[in-house]
Amino acid sequence: MREPSHPRRSTPSARLLYGARRVFSSHSALGSHLACGASGAPRRAACPTDLFVDGRGFTTVGAAIAILLSCTLAFFCLWAARAQSQAAGVQAACDAAALAAQNEVAEFVLSVRVADATLLTMSLTGLAALGVGTVCCCVPAAAPTGAKLLDAGKAVLEKRDDVARTEKRALDAAQDALPVAAQAQAQAVLQENGTEIGGSGIGYVELVPADAPEVSVGFSDAASEAAQEAPQAGSEIADAAQAAEEAAQEASDARKRAWEHDCGNAPSPCMAERASVLSGITAAENPIKHSVDTWSFSDALARAKAYYAHRAAEEAPFSDSVEERVRSAMRAKFYEYALEELESARAVDDGVSPPDIYFPELFSNTDGMRSTRLYTEKAYPVAGGALHAYAGCPGIEGAVEGQGSLSELESGSYEKCSVCQFDASTLGKVASASTSIDNGFEHHYREVARAAEDYCAAQAVALPAAQEVKDFVDESLGTITQAFEDVAARRVEAYPPGRFGTLAAYAFDANHAQADSSFFDAPSDAGSFAAVSSAIMVENQGENALSSLLDGVEEEIGPPLTDAGDAVLGLWGSLLDAYGSGVEGLTDGVSGMLDGIPLASASGLGPWASNALMEALESVGLEPANTAPAKPVIANSGHVAAKGDGPVAQAVLALKEGSSWFRAAPRAFESPSRRRARGRCFAMQSPGFSARRNRLGGNRRVKRCDPVSITGQPRGMRGPVARDGPGTIVSARKNLGQMTVEAAVVLPVMAAIAFIVVNALIFVGDCTAFDIVARDAIRLQADDGFEGAQGAAEVKARIEEGLAMDHEAVEVSCERTGLGHVRYTASTAFSPPFLQGVSVFGIGVPPLEHEVSMTVSPYRKGVVV
Repeated sequence: MREPSHPRRSTPSARLLYGARRVFSSHSALGSHLACGASGAPRRAACPTDLFVDGRGFTTVGAAIAILLSCTLAFFCLWAARAQSQAAGVQAACDAAALAAQNEVAEFVLSVRVADATLLTMSLTGLAALGVGTVCCCVPAAAPTGAKLLDAGKAVLEKRDDVARTEKRALDAAQDALPVAAQAQAQAVLQENGTEIGGSGIGYVELVPADAPEVSVGFSDAASEAAQEAPQAGSEIADAAQAAEEAAQEASDARKRAWEHDCGNAPSPCMAERASVLSGITAAENPIKHSVDTWSFSDALARAKAYYAHRAAEEAPFSDSVEERVRSAMRAKFYEYALEELESARAVDDGVSPPDIYFPELFSNTDGMRSTRLYTEKAYPVAGGALHAYAGCPGIEGAVEGQGSLSELESGSYEKCSVCQFDASTLGKVASASTSIDNGFEHHYREVARAAEDYCAAQAVALPAAQEVKDFVDESLGTITQAFEDVAARRVEAYPPGRFGTLAAYAFDANHAQADSSFFDAPSDAGSFAAVSSAIMVENQGENALSSLLDGVEEEIGPPLTDAGDAVLGLWGSLLDAYGSGVEGLTDGVSGMLDGIPLASASGLGPWASNALMEALESVGLEPANTAPAKPVIANSGHVAAKGDGPVAQAVLALKEGSSWFRAAPRAFESPSRRRARGRCFAMQSPGFSARRNRLGGNRRVKRCDPVSITGQPRGMRGPVARDGPGTIVSARKNLGQMTVEAAVVLPVMAAIAFIVVNALIFVGDCTAFDIVARDAIRLQADDGFEGAQGAAEVKARIEEGLAMDHEAVEVSCERTGLGHVRYTASTAFSPPFLQGVSVFGIGVPPLEHEVSMTVSPYRKGVVV
C-alpha cells in the first residue's frame, strides 16, 4: 500500500511550518535530493542539516546551539554596551580636560578683574577719603576727623602704588605659566579619568591663542600729587574755616536773638505779642514764624510799621483830664515820629553778599529825644508867651500866637504853661517805660534793632572768611577731581593665552579584560578611541567676583587706616559693591560716608563743600566695570580651532573640512561587481518575493524570484504534494505531535532565558545611559567649584532629570583628590521593571547596583596675589 503523499495538515500554521521545512531541506548545502517512497524506496542520503532538524522536529543539538547562540549574542550585546559606555567616557574625559585647562584661564581672567577692581577701588577710596577729609576740614567740629581721613587717604594711595607693582609682577608670572598650568591640570584630569574608565591614554591641550602681550597696570601721577597736596590744603582750610565759623556763629546768635524778640518768644512778650495786645493789628500783618530759619529781619520791620500805623490812627486819651490829654498828645507825636523814622529802615539779606539791614533807634528818654527832630520841630502852640502841649490846652488864653519848639522853650524864648506843665521831659519820657521793661513794644523793637547791628557786623567778617575757605576748597577739589579722571582711565588690562578658548585631544586604549565571560573571550585590547573637545569662557552674571575682598586689609595698610576707624573700610566696601555701576556707585558710596559725618555749621561751609564734592564726582567719566566671573563651558571645537594655529587646531580644521569627503569615499572606491551585488541584494530584499530553485530541463538550474502566495505556499504547487523533479515526490512526515512536545519542553526554558536576557539588556542599556548622563551632569558641575553636599545634590538632580526612570534610584557623593580636583561618584540601584514589588519566598528581589566615577578640576575663585 502506498504511503500517503502528504501528512495531515489541518491548520494554516502547520502548512506554513511544512513549507518552511520543505524549503530548508530542499536547499541544503549539498544540493542533492533523492526520491522518497513509501516502502523499500531508496531514502535520502545523510544531510548535515539532519544534525539540527529531522522528521521528528528540531533536535536537541539544534535547540542547545540555538540557546547557546542566544546567550552568546546577549553577552556580546553586554560587551558592546560596555564599549559604548567607554567611548562616551573617553569623550567626557576629554571634555573634563578641556574644562580643566580653560579653568586656569578663567581663574587668571578673574584674578585680573579682581586686581583691576582692587587697584581702581583703592584709588577711588583714597581719593574719596581726601575729598571727604577736605569737606570735614570746612567744619571746625569735624576738622579732627578730616585730618585723619586725609592721612588715611594718602596712606591708601601710597599702598595702591605698592600693590600695583606687586600685582604686575604676579600677573606677568602667572600669565607666562598659564600654558604649563593648563597642561598640567588637563593631564592630571585625563590620568585620573583614564583609570576610572579602564585603560590608558595620552592627551594634549592647546590654548587659543598660545601667546599674549604683557599685562598693563596703570600708575597715576595725578593721584600721587593729590595725596601730597590735600593734607597741606586741609590745614589751611581748617584755619580759615575756624575764623569763618566764629564770625558766622556770632551772626547766627544775633539773628536768633532778633527772631526771639520779634516773634520767637510768643506767646511770651515780644513784638508780635505786644502788637496783638496794644493795637488792632490783623493776623496777616502780625505773622508768627516758629523757626529762625524761616524768619528774616524784614518780617520784624514790616511788623513795626504796621504796629505804629495802627497806634497812630487809634490813639485817643483815656480820660478828659489835662494830664491824660497831654500824654495822649505826646504818644501821638511819638507814633508819628516812629512811622517817619521807619520809612528809612531797610532789611536786605541774601546770605551771600554783606547784609544791608537798618532799624532806626527810637528815643527812650529826654536826652535821646533832644537828638531828634522832635526837639527842634515847631509843632506846639504858643499863647500868652507860653508853650503848650496841644491846641486845646486850658492854659491858652486868647489867640494862638504861633508855633514853637521845645528847644526854644529850653532856651528861654517861651515860658512853661502853668496848666499842662509841658516841657522837654514831657515828650522825652513818653517811651521811657515801654522801652525799659519787656512789657513794652519799644523794648523788643530796640533789641531787634541792636541784634541787626550785631548781625551785620558779624556777617561782614564771616562772609569774606567763608569765601576764602571756598577758594581753598575749590582748588583742592579740582586737584582731586583731576586725579579721579586720571585713575578712571588707567585700568588693569590683560589678554592671556586661551582667551579665545582651549582645544583638547585625547587618544585612549581601552582594556576589556574585566568583561570576559564563559560565552566569549573579550579581547584584552578592545581597540582605541579618540576624542576632541573645546572649551570657552562665558560670564556668569549671577555672581560678583569681588566678594570677601577686604579680609585683612586693615592690618595690611596699618595705623593711618586704623585711626580713621571703620569709615574708610566702609567706604571701600561700598565702592567695591558699586564697582559695576560706575559714577552712580561712586557718588552713592561717598554720599553714604558723608551722611555719617555731622557737617552742620553756622557758616554753612560743610553742606556747601559736600555739594561741591558730589558735583565734582558726577563729572568724572567712570564707566561701569564688568564684575561677573568668567567660567568655562564646552563649545564647538570648529569655532575655537578657526582662531588658532597650533597642531590641534589644524587637525580639527582638517577633520571638519574633510568630513564630507570621508562620507563619500567608500562609494567612490566601490568595485563594479560589488555595486551590482549590492543592487541584487536590494532586489532580493524587496517585499513580496522569495527565492526558490526550479529545474528547467536536464541538469540546468536557475534561480528565480516568484511571488509568494498569501498562504505562504509557492504558486504552482497544487495540493499537498510538491514535486522536486521529474518523477520524484517527497512525502510528508507523519510525526505531527513532535512539535507540541518540543514546544512544551523548550518554550519555558527559552522564556526564562529570554526574561533574563531582556532584563540584562535593559540593565546594561540603562547603565550605559546612566554613565553618559552622569558624566554630563558631573561635567556641568565643574564650573561651580567644590560645594560638598550641595554640589552632589545638584549633580543628582541633573541625573534624575536626564534619566527620568522610575525603576532606578540615584545617589551621588564627592570627595577631594590631589591637585584640588574633585571626584564625583554616581551610583544607581536598578530594579527590573517586570519584578517590581515581586518577592520569592517572602524575600524581595534585590536591585542591581552600578556606579560611575569622574574627576573634574573645579572652578576656583581668583585672588589678589
